[in-house]
Parts: sequence; C-alpha cells; structure tokens
Amino acid sequence: MDVRTGQLVGDRLRVPTPQPSAPREVVVVMDGLVRRLAAPWNPSEGDAFPVGVGIPAAIRNGTTLTAANIDSAWIGFPAEREMAVAMRRTVAAGNDADVAGLAEVRFGAGRDQPGLVFVLTIGTGIGTALFIDGRLVPNTELGHLELRDAMRRNASPNRRGIGSGSTGGSGLLASTSTCMPSSGFSGRTCSFSAVARLSGPTTTCRI
Repeated sequence: MDVRTGQLVGDRLRVPTPQPSAPREVVVVMDGLVRRLAAPWNPSEGDAFPVGVGIPAAIRNGTTLTAANIDSAWIGFPAEREMAVAMRRTVAAGNDADVAGLAEVRFGAGRDQPGLVFVLTIGTGIGTALFIDGRLVPNTELGHLELRDAMRRNASPNRRGIGSGSTGGSGLLASTSTCMPSSGFSGRTCSFSAVARLSGPTTTCRI
C-alpha cells in the first residue's frame, strides 16, 4: 500500500478462512500468509518484519475479549502472545475497525484533524473507531450497541444491536431513527455502559 495515494502497489493476497475458525487454526493460516508476503526479502530482513493484526473483537492488552461474528473460542484468547510465538516475530493486535481508523488518522482524511474523528467500516458487520484529538478511544464496537427503544419496537430475536442484526440499510435506519428522532435525543436513552467497560473508566456516557 502506498500511504501517500492509498493505492495497492502489489497483488492482494486472499486466503480462505479455516473451518472451524478457532484461534490456533486461524493463526496457522496467518503465519503462512505472512511467510508469503515476506518471501521476496532475504530471511534476515523478512524474518524481522513486525506484523499488525486487526481482529473483529474487543481487545485489551493483546487478549480478545468478545466474539460477536467469530468463533467463541476467541474470547479470552491471548492473541498477541500466541501469534508472536507462532510467527516468531513482533505482533501487535487490535480491533479491526480501530486499526483501520488508526491508518485513516495517520495517513488519510483524519490526519491532523482536531476534535472528534469517527471512522465507520461496513462489511460483514458494522465497525467503528472513535478518536478525540488524535487519540483512540478503543473498542467502541458501536455496531453491537443495543438501542433500548429500537430493540422493543423493531428488533427480531436475532437483532442484537445496530450491526450484528440490522446491518441492512433499512434495518439500520429503522433502529437509529427510533433512538435518535429528528427532534433530538429527548426522551430516548442509549446506554454506552458496555462500551465503557471495554474502552476504560473514562468513557462512560449517556445520550
């Protein structure tokens, strides 16, 4: 990736997700992918490259804490440590939306922007990254936030938040419009307490 233009400078490598997608099976596949990427370099150089990993989960101190869209075995898995041992190199792991947001704040539209920067990723689910004056508020995972009034009025048994059950545009709009009417936030409550527990003690807020 050319960080100045955002363009790929080489072929994109994609590998199938192993089934089951338990942590150690995934780590083996990742190790093989890293070896392919490092192959053009001399071993003395390629073996020294650090690796950054984005995982669709809340992560604290290198350990995955949640598993909304991945195998439940990821909960409590010491991802950074196990990946570093398997790949024999330095590994830094973070929430996938957070690491995408870090790239955006470092090299993209969020660079040198004061105040609040909000990055939204849309794929299998909805990911979010929140920055205040360039500093990451980790693990916001707003795509899994339960909207209380919206849950009662619109949600099916499978809808467990904005992203995990209402990813489609109509479902997302139905949920958010219930919680956040055009007249403002009056009379609606969206709890961020779960986000606060994962992000840290300073992020508790209610709107």
